[in-house]
Amino acid sequence: MRLERVVHPNPPGHPLLKALRAGSSPFLRRAYPWGLDLDGVLRAAAHVEGGARSGVIDALESENAALGHPSAARAVAPLRTGARAAIAGQQPGLFGGPLLTFEKAAAAVAVAEACTRAGTPTVAVFWSQSEDHDLVEVNRIDVEREDGVTRTTAPLEDRGARLGDLRVDGASVAFAREVAAQCGAPPDAHPWLAPVEGERFSDWTLRIVVAT
Repeated sequence: MRLERVVHPNPPGHPLLKALRAGSSPFLRRAYPWGLDLDGVLRAAAHVEGGARSGVIDALESENAALGHPSAARAVAPLRTGARAAIAGQQPGLFGGPLLTFEKAAAAVAVAEACTRAGTPTVAVFWSQSEDHDLVEVNRIDVEREDGVTRTTAPLEDRGARLGDLRVDGASVAFAREVAAQCGAPPDAHPWLAPVEGERFSDWTLRIVVAT
């Protein structure tokens, strides 16, 4: 694994980053044992290369298979022989999230394909930031109607939990089917558009990204 040092023109100003760099929070020191700087990233990378890499690849394969990827094993196979990863990510979002979610995924695919053609085998990996807690930010979709565009939200209860812990209930399943029908999708044309009652909100949104 090769990492290049990039110097940002602006000094870090976020309070979390300042606290982490100063080492002033015991919680942050436990959560980020390698630190949040290039040297810390290199130490973390060495740890992954030292034994955890295969476990990460196994998890990628099993999670993608569970989300409906038609060839999950083949997709991650190059990683088992040393291929690099072009990584993009976004929070889970209603019906997969805003267009930029799909733009990021497409960009990772394009970079991976370009690197592979140039002789450096690379696999595109999309990361769902399911530890995000902001349901209000991601629970919305703009639906085009005869009288204009209407923004609507799913009937999901915001309990302050991580999006990865949020479960879809029957009301949200009915909502998703109704919105899909309003957008012109036949009931049986795209089954991945509708969530499955009881599944995680983040898994539903990822199934849409995978299918797309």
